[in-house]
Amino acid sequence: SFLTTSGDIPPELAKEVISTLKDFYRRFISDNRGLDRLNNIEPEIENILKLMEDCFHYQQYDFVLWIMDETGISLEHLGRWEQRIRYGYLAMEAADALGDRCRRAWIHAYDIGWTYFYKGDWEQARKIFEEILKIGREENDRRLIALAQRNLGILIREEGRDYRRAHQLLQESLDIWKALGDERWQAITEG
Repeated sequence: SFLTTSGDIPPELAKEVISTLKDFYRRFISDNRGLDRLNNIEPEIENILKLMEDCFHYQQYDFVLWIMDETGISLEHLGRWEQRIRYGYLAMEAADALGDRCRRAWIHAYDIGWTYFYKGDWEQARKIFEEILKIGREENDRRLIALAQRNLGILIREEGRDYRRAHQLLQESLDIWKALGDERWQAITEG
């Protein structure tokens, strides 16, 4: 296991260690895509999450957000629901510190909202997705709007309550992704 900053080392040395670990994990995560990432990240996940905490402590918020972007889905696939929620909230605090309301909302929807969805807490997921839609509209952020519409559409479809409304939300989301030229999210939305 790697040296972390939780011990009794001077702050300057801790920052140097963090810098070295950030470089290592940036390469490690970037070099591992798809199933390779999931297989290779599992033995390192505790070190990665500890590094995320250390970066937050030393106000290196951009890296906290990067780690969450890159590893949140791995936490989901590994069944580490509570860690995905916990570290999602830490990343939201990092986005708050940077004054990035849209990034905060994206993390809230994607990492935390979806985790509640998969855990079966659909009411909590709905609250989050509706909040994200509101923020997307307030910020005129089309990506957030499309994400929230997609998420709500899937939730409503899975509940089996209003297929027409679910279809409408999914179609509106798809239309936005197409207008933005985002082929990845078009494919994700189309299922």
